[in-house]
Amino acid sequence: MSGQKAVALALQELLGSLIAYQSITTADGVVGKTSLIDSTLIGLNDFLTGKSVVILDGNAAREDKLVTSFNPATGEVTFGALSARVLSGTNYLILNIANPGPSLITLLADVVLLKGDVGDASASTLGSLYAILGNPAQSFNTMVGYEGTTSLANKLTAARAALLDNLAATAKGKLQEASTTIDLNQAAGTYDLFTGTTQAVILESLIIQMPVGAAAGALTSISIQTNDATPQVIIDSTTGAVPNLTSEAQLSWTGKIRISTGKKIQLTIAGGAHGSTYTCNVNAECRAVVDGGYLA
Repeated sequence: MSGQKAVALALQELLGSLIAYQSITTADGVVGKTSLIDSTLIGLNDFLTGKSVVILDGNAAREDKLVTSFNPATGEVTFGALSARVLSGTNYLILNIANPGPSLITLLADVVLLKGDVGDASASTLGSLYAILGNPAQSFNTMVGYEGTTSLANKLTAARAALLDNLAATAKGKLQEASTTIDLNQAAGTYDLFTGTTQAVILESLIIQMPVGAAAGALTSISIQTNDATPQVIIDSTTGAVPNLTSEAQLSWTGKIRISTGKKIQLTIAGGAHGSTYTCNVNAECRAVVDGGYLA
């Protein structure tokens, strides 16, 4: 069995129900390296957007990207730029999860390809290695760090557990925490704190904590709100007035606000800059409306 086919089979066995679709491209993707084309997808409903595409072979093998759009009329799947163009005849997977990152894909592919390269240590094809290194079943395996099938199984089990933990962290209804910082020593204006990512979330609480020392300088107030057409106010400018921004003061909010994908939670500085570095901690709690949603 070729290394590429072994990778595909091993991925399918490891990821199981996380695989939404597996196929082979039927035409070259765009030159910009941001799409693949598969005529078998023509006419299907869009079940791909928000999931991850994993390239199994070809010039972009072992890379994954988040699917951003799908054209059912042409079978074209669009995603972030890969390192190379996806050509016709490329094996790929669609996973029921946002980007798993390269670590899992690379680990599995390297292990499968290594086993394919080493093969049966007693086979005649390894005669030259046998002559140079002795019995490849011992010295060569030791040299490359191959620890046997039990150890390999444990590593793959741990990798799968890590992937599922990541999925569970953004599961529908599970409480999530997001944190960031913002320096109030900036010109009057509006600055991003968090962005709804992959799927919508419900914001349930937010806290902003001042650093040591009271706010001063040209700053007159802060406020926090969404950037919806009708902004949802989280902390208004009265609550965020300078007299309330005392040393290590905490302004907090609780409630429920829907943050749609791409919408932002922003902080507005009124008056002007604090005059020196004045970095505040911001913590938010939310729950995904659909699996995969989070605040970035």
